[in-house]
Amino acid sequence: IVGPRDLVQYLGQGEHHGKVSDLAYHNSLMVQTWSMLATQDVRLAAHALSALPQVPASGTWIAYLRCHDDIGWAIDDGDAAAVGLNGFAHRAFLSDWFIGAFPGSPARGLSFQANLATGDRRISGTAAALAGLDLARAAGDGPGIDRAVARILLGHALVAGFGGVPVVWSGDELGLANDPRWAQEPGHEDDNRWVHRARMDWSQAQRRHDPGTPEQRVFDGIAHIARTRARLPHLHGSVRSQVLGVWDPGVLVLARRHPVGTMLTIYNVTDSWRPVPGRVLRQEGLSGAVEALTGERVRVGDDDNAWLPPYAVWWLVDHIPPHA
Repeated sequence: IVGPRDLVQYLGQGEHHGKVSDLAYHNSLMVQTWSMLATQDVRLAAHALSALPQVPASGTWIAYLRCHDDIGWAIDDGDAAAVGLNGFAHRAFLSDWFIGAFPGSPARGLSFQANLATGDRRISGTAAALAGLDLARAAGDGPGIDRAVARILLGHALVAGFGGVPVVWSGDELGLANDPRWAQEPGHEDDNRWVHRARMDWSQAQRRHDPGTPEQRVFDGIAHIARTRARLPHLHGSVRSQVLGVWDPGVLVLARRHPVGTMLTIYNVTDSWRPVPGRVLRQEGLSGAVEALTGERVRVGDDDNAWLPPYAVWWLVDHIPPHA
C-alpha cells in the first residue's frame, strides 16, 4: 500500500518496464472512489487518476472497491494541492467521515492503527458499512437504503469499468454488514479488520433470492454489471481509461478508445441530478449513444445536456454487441 506515484513501479518502469510483476493492486482507485462518495466531488480523483503513469502492456491492475485489509488514505499532497485541498486535512476528513464522526455521515467504519504522532488513521469496514447501508438498514430507512445500494453499485461499476481485473471480496457481493462479533474470537480482538472478514452468513446469503432486499439488489446489480462488462470489447485489458476532464465537479467521465469505437463511462457521485454536455457526446461520436447497462438511448434535451440521476452510472457506446 503505497502512494499513487509509486504504484506503477510494481508493474515495472524504465529499464524494469514489464519485468517486475504482472498484477498490482490499484489501491489508489479504491481510495479515490471512497473520497468521491464522501465529498460528492470528483476533482481530486480526476487529477490523481490522470497523473498515474502508463501501465506496461504486459501487466495490469487488480481493481476493487474494498479488500480484506484496511483502507489507508494514499492521497498525495501534491494531488490534493492541485485541486485546492490540504492533503493532511483531507485525509483526516475521510477518516472522520468513514467512522461516522463527521456530521451527516452515514458511514459506520472503524478506525484502525491510529498514529497519534502523524495523525494517520486507517479504516476498517465492509463496503455496506462504509456506504451507509448498515445504518439505514438498522434504522429501517428506506430512502437511506436506496442511496446506500446506489453508492455500492456505483463503486463496483467504476471498478468494473476502469480496467484491469475487477475483484469483489467475500461478503461485499451481498452488501453484508460489519460483523458485530468480530472481537469475540481469540486472536482477533486486537485487529478490527476482522469486522469485514466475517464468516459467511448463509441464511443472509439466501436473501439474495428475495426481491427487493438489499442482498438481492446488490447481488443482482453486481452480476448485471459483470455480464454487461463481458459483452463490451471496449473493456478489453489492452484499452486504457482516460479522464476526459471535469465539466461538473459531481461527475467523473472516463473514455476508453477501442477500434470498434469510443466508450464513455460516466459516474454521478452526488445525490442530485447532474448534466453531461451534449457537445461531449458529439465530440466522442456518441450523440446517439446507447447506455449499455440499461439498453436505453441517451436523450440530449433542449438545453443541450443529458441529465444524470443521483448516483447514476452510464456506460455509453454507439451500439451494444450481441450476446457472445
